[in-house]
Formats: sequence, C-alpha cells, structure tokens
Amino acid sequence: MARKTSSGLRFLVFRKDAGKYAYWRVLDAAIAPFVRGEIRRSWAAASRLSGKPIVKLSLQTGDLATAGDRWSEVHAQVEALIRDATRTAKRDREAKRTLEEVRTLSSEQIATIAGQARHDILADHDAGWTDPDHLSATARGLQRALQARREHKLRIPWMLEFLRSFPDDLSLDGVRAAAREMDARTNADMLETKSTLPLDRPTAVVEELIADPNGPPGAMMWKPFAELPGELTQRLNENGVELPEDSDVRRALALAVLRAKEAGHKDVAAREAGESIETPPRTAPINAADDDPVPTLRGMHKLWIDRNHPGQKAIDDNRLYIERFIVMHGDLPADKIKRKQVRAYRDLLAKFPRAQPHELDGMTPEDIAAWAEARPDLPKLTPMTVNAKGLGAISTLIDLAIKEYDLEGNPCTGLQLPIESGDRTKRMPFSLTDLKRLFLESPTYRNPPKVSAAGGGAAAFWIPLIGLFEGARLEEAGQLLVEDVKIEGGIPYFYITTIDDVDENGGNSGSRKQAKGPRAALEKTLKSLASKRRVPIHRVLIELGFLDFVARRRAAGDRRLFPELKSYRGRWTKNWSRWWARYQDKYVSDAPEKVFHSFRNTFIDAMRAGVPLEIQIALVGHAAAEGAKGRAKNDTIDRYGRGYPIAVLNEELQKVAYDDLDLSHLAAIAKFFD
Repeated sequence: MARKTSSGLRFLVFRKDAGKYAYWRVLDAAIAPFVRGEIRRSWAAASRLSGKPIVKLSLQTGDLATAGDRWSEVHAQVEALIRDATRTAKRDREAKRTLEEVRTLSSEQIATIAGQARHDILADHDAGWTDPDHLSATARGLQRALQARREHKLRIPWMLEFLRSFPDDLSLDGVRAAAREMDARTNADMLETKSTLPLDRPTAVVEELIADPNGPPGAMMWKPFAELPGELTQRLNENGVELPEDSDVRRALALAVLRAKEAGHKDVAAREAGESIETPPRTAPINAADDDPVPTLRGMHKLWIDRNHPGQKAIDDNRLYIERFIVMHGDLPADKIKRKQVRAYRDLLAKFPRAQPHELDGMTPEDIAAWAEARPDLPKLTPMTVNAKGLGAISTLIDLAIKEYDLEGNPCTGLQLPIESGDRTKRMPFSLTDLKRLFLESPTYRNPPKVSAAGGGAAAFWIPLIGLFEGARLEEAGQLLVEDVKIEGGIPYFYITTIDDVDENGGNSGSRKQAKGPRAALEKTLKSLASKRRVPIHRVLIELGFLDFVARRRAAGDRRLFPELKSYRGRWTKNWSRWWARYQDKYVSDAPEKVFHSFRNTFIDAMRAGVPLEIQIALVGHAAAEGAKGRAKNDTIDRYGRGYPIAVLNEELQKVAYDDLDLSHLAAIAKFFD
C-alpha cells in the first residue's frame, strides 16, 4: 500500500521524529518472502532486502528535492526486485500445487503448452517496449553478472570469458537483446544435439556473489536463495500435470516446446527487422488452478462490508485499525496471521495516545507509540478500546474468514487486555440540580432562547427533552423522521427504527445497509435489533407543544424532524454531540461521568419507581434478559409480533416523573422553534 504522503511520490514518507525522509512500502503478502536483494544507494552503504513484509529505507535527508532524487534511485531498484519476486512467487505456487499424474498427453495438450512457450517469448519482447525497466529472469541474471564484473567482484574464469563480448555500459535494451540471443542459442543447441537436459535442469535464483568457501583464494560463487525446477517442469506445473521422467511423452513435449520457442525467437527477429507480428493470446492451462486462497486483511475488509453492510463509521474505524496492523506486519492472508503478531499489535496499541494529533499523521505505529511513551501524562487508549476496536477489527475479519474459508481458529482469541474496575467510566444520571440548571437557567431554555448554529436550532431544545422523557439514545433522537411520529388508538408514539423499516409489520427490521441516492438523506441506524421499538410520547412533551412542532415540520414539507443536523460518516448527531459536550460542561455539569447518555440513565432510574422490568426493557430497547420477570430471552418469540400493546406501554411510561422539576414555562419557549 502506498502510505500517505504529502510529496506526491508514492512510498515517500517524512519521519517527523527523525526529521528525515524514508522510502516506506508495505509489500503484498504473497510476494514479500521473495523480495530479496541489494539496494544500492549512492549516498550511503547498500542496504539489503531479505523477504520482510515492509521495505524501510532511510533516505538520510530532510530536504524534499534531495529526497526526491534518492527516492527515484531506490524506487527503480525496489520495483525491479518486486518484478522478479512476482515471477518467483508464481513459480513457487505452481510448484506447490497438487498435480495430476498422467502417463501421456494428447497432441492438443502438447500444442497448448508449446503455444504458451511461444507466447511468453513474444510477450517478454512486448514488455520491454511497454515497460522500460522490464527484464526477464535471464536478462536480470546477465545484468547482475555485468554489475559484478564492473565492481571487480567476479573472478570466475569461464564467466569472465563469457562476458568479454559485452561492454560495461550495456543498455537495458542491449541486456534484453543479449538475453534473448543467449536463450535462442541454447534452444538451437538442444534441437541440434537432441538433448533436452538444459530444458529440464533445475535452476537457482541467485541473490549475490560471495567468496567460494570451497574454492581457491579469490574464487567467487553465486549465493542462491531459491532453487526452481527446470523450465519443462515449471510449464507442466503451471498446467497442473506431472509426467514421468525419461518418458517418450516428456521428450515429445520438450521437442514441441523447443520448436515453439525457436518460432518465437524468429518472430522477435522479424519484428526487429520491421515486420508487424502480433502476440497471440496465451492459451489457458490444461488444468487451471482451482485453489480458493484466503483473502488478505484488505480483501476480508471488503468482504465484511459486502456481507454486513455496516455504517460508514464502523467501516472507517475497522479500516483504521487493520491498516495499523498491516503497517506492522504486512497485508497478510487471514489464515497466515500468527498469535505473536496479534500480541505485538495489541501491546503497541496499548501505548497509543487516546487523542492523536495531526502531527502524527503518516507516522508508523511504532513511532506513534514512542511519541506517546515520551509523554507519560498523556491519556492512552483504554483497554476497552484496544480490545473492542484494535483486536476487534482483526478478530471480526478472521471470524468471517473462518466461516467462509473453514479456517481452524482465531489467533485473537483470549488475547484481550484485562479490564480493571478503574478502566470503566461509570455513566451517572443527572441530578435534580443538573436538570434545573439546564432547563431553568441555560440559554437554550430562556425566554427568548439563544442557540448557536452548532446547536441545530430546535434540536438543541427538543433532543435533551426526548432523552429525559423517552430514554432515547442520542442518535435515535437526532435521526428521527417526521413520519416516525405516529398515532394509534389516540396515543401518539415514536416509531424508533432504521430507514429500511418502511413497514412496522415487516421489512428489513435490523438492516444497517447504507442508503443510496436521495434515500441517503434519510439514512438511519440502530444499535441492535432490540433497539427497534414503539415508545409513547410523554404527556410533558405534549404539554410543551411537541406535537404542534411536528405538525409544523410536516406542513413545511420537511422529512427530517431536525433538518438542521447534518450527517457525518452515517451519523446525524456526530457534530451535535460535540456542541452538547461544551454546552453541558458550561451550563449543567462538567463531571466526566455525566454525558448525554446520562438522560437515558435518569429515565431508567425514574422507571424503577413503578414500571415493571419487562416494560422497562421494551421502552428503552434492550434485549430481554434471562430472569426478567421469570421469562428467559427467546429470540424466536421476540422477533415476531409488535410487542406490548401501545396502551399498556403508554400507561407505564406516563408513570415517569421528576418531582420538583416544573417545566411548564417551556411551552412558551418551544414556540420560538419553528
């Protein structure tokens, strides 16, 4: 993944802690183990890539122009190693496939494999034209040998003799042409001598020249990091079949491949002479791979969105935490994530600051943790956040992979940080004094009222009252539509639901799917399936003129009850909640245990004076709990019907009262909010 960068150059990151630029690149998990080799740096000693999931190379400068020049030098070399690694990874996958053992091949099957060989020569020639940096495996080996000769690291007599005809400053086009000539010559020799040994001999992918421990002083040898099957075996592996060695069919296939490659080299020569020869389509393998690889974390994130249709905030939160994991360990397939990697990720998150300033944007997780550790008084992420969002993001995707791809277990299981009693912030209800400060003294409830633009006009007046007398959650109140205020049997009530619940008696009762087009303006969500409910409107709200307010909204053609609120990441009260926090601190209470949710706690406390527990559960939208009035939760029963009759709910709701809190004066103030 290209990390966030302000320079416009991919993978160029400014390390604010060091004051220098770096080349920082997360590699694809499938090819990372094969990205190996030396990265030459004109301004410093060479660096070596050794198959790790992330490339981290310091450019050792804080000047952007200089960093850009050094970036160009490094990026070209990394790209070349990645191209090599991509081919090697493909061969490695093919070698590990379960092959079909066959004793013979039909003439059509032999022609298929031979056609692939001719195509590959022409396609390699095309790639050299479309990608100036492209080199085949043979060309790459020749380039490295010429480089070693220039640096006087090559002392192998026969190789020095072989390279004598090549100039030191051979261009990439020259390297490509020389590699094709070498392959064509070897191919012609095999046809002439009737020997297929070079076509079937295993080859080593070399990494560097080192001193030969078994040779005379000064002797050098190539250090291999992977040995690959011979070309014929590789082509059989790609096609999913295995032929016995020294069989007539294998020799027949070798002959067909050699002739096809000879034709391919002649086609390239004709192209170089000016003829127009098209590259034929590559024929499909005889037995195409039917593997069902487990997606990487990013792939599982997309699948999770497709399966669950989460809200935008959940999508963004999940992406934030999986990207932090990816920066640490790479974009691993879900079945390759190890427990030790999850543990290291968890322990690092525990050091993160609770609020991350913009100056940390683009920094690595390790750097962010180090920055926070240097500030011991800075609040850190709570264990609940680390567990729920950090581990939860990874665990959710692996759980989905377990269902979809039959994995054996989840490496996140049991790694949650312990939650101490002091880690939880207990939410307290508002006291009578708090309520009097709010409704009798604060600016929104004075005559005339004063509400800033952030307060959302009528939302500032009515939402706290809905929280106090209906027990609604903040988002449930803020996302209400005009049509959500209904009447049945003369009893007005709120129908608290999602936007997809167009019919009270059916429909997508728990859907959180994002609305599209015009419906996006009406998008709503619920915390859980149990949150869908009907709540009668309290007599105090009616006396204050709430139904008149709804009627005015309906007459004005408004669809939303509080149209001044604007959606942010799928939440209608995200920005309003910030306004409320400031307002509450100034006019009501600045106790950290008291937040908007305290209205809901206050409402629940008021119900305890005489409302049966099961009615309490129905009114506030909690799932029925084991032991409630002796009835255990039954998901099937709870899912059908409409619950308690509205008359029963209304009778119990009207028992909610707040002694010594007279709000009758608010009826006159409510008229200011049209």
